Amino acid sequence: MKKRSFVYVLEVVTSLVLVGGLFYAGFFVTPTVHIKKIEKFPFERRDCLYSSVALDDKGQSLCVAGSYGKILRSEDGGATWVIQATPTKAHLQKLVAWDKDNMLAVGDGATVLTTKDGGKSWTQVKTPTYERGDVLLTAFLEPGGRAWIAGNMGMVLVSDDKGASWRMVHPQEDVAWNGVAVTKGRNVWLVGESGKVQRSRDDGKSWEKIVVATDASLNAVAFADENHGAMVGLSGTILATSDGGRSWQKANSGVPTHLYALIWDGKGYSAVGDAGVMLTCDAKGIDWKAGKLDPNNFGWYTGIAKAGDLYLVSGAGAGIYSNGKWFPFVPGQKEYKNIMKGGGNG
Repeated sequence: MKKRSFVYVLEVVTSLVLVGGLFYAGFFVTPTVHIKKIEKFPFERRDCLYSSVALDDKGQSLCVAGSYGKILRSEDGGATWVIQATPTKAHLQKLVAWDKDNMLAVGDGATVLTTKDGGKSWTQVKTPTYERGDVLLTAFLEPGGRAWIAGNMGMVLVSDDKGASWRMVHPQEDVAWNGVAVTKGRNVWLVGESGKVQRSRDDGKSWEKIVVATDASLNAVAFADENHGAMVGLSGTILATSDGGRSWQKANSGVPTHLYALIWDGKGYSAVGDAGVMLTCDAKGIDWKAGKLDPNNFGWYTGIAKAGDLYLVSGAGAGIYSNGKWFPFVPGQKEYKNIMKGGGNG
């Protein structure tokens, strides 16, 4: 009987000690949690990098922008990249630059970002919008600080102060403008879905419809000079003009794939699109040479920039195309020093 009582007392005391210990730990002991830091790499597998820009003529200063407000910058030709802090998680559709310091990015949710310090700080700017018009798809910069942006529901806006303020210059319309360009003759050109093309001769005060020989959606437009220009679009569509846009003729792209981006680099046109295709042409815009970034590259690309012999291409990831070779920026790597030394990454 005494033994049983002793055991009972011992059990009670032990229970009280345990409860008291837990009570003390819950109120007076601060838990220490060791969480392994998740390292951020410049390029990740989920990235869609819709736009790219070269900020010097040697290809050392490069920048790309894309999904979830991501902007990356390199100052050593792509060897290393810095993730820039932006005040948005919206997808950025287009990145353009007046120079190394002054840049503009536009995207979903009527997002407009500007920077005056090369991207060390980005400022979000409010713009007028139309109902259901909340996606800005393209941008074009003129010397002196003027900028044009365009998007869905017929939105076209212009700024005279490097993006600090904007005004709407196009009536609301159920059309998405995918490309905008301004010629030296002060003609403003818009290209968009279902082969729609418009031109303004008076800085956007009025617009005229231009009939072209395609109903394929047009994604980009660029001009070599006041007279020579080109447009690219879906299903390998290319149109060219040699008379300042009074007439446009079809050119043979040599590919059936969609074309998303087009640039004039001062010497020739370059275009990229689906299945890793890349096309080049002279100022006439008629005789296009079609090729691939790499025989095994079947990705889609919506951004292209050129500096010297180097192309910075972006879309489903990004990479450098130089001297006939494709060097991709592989997700999960910190550095890409061998790219500029002639060695591939992945």
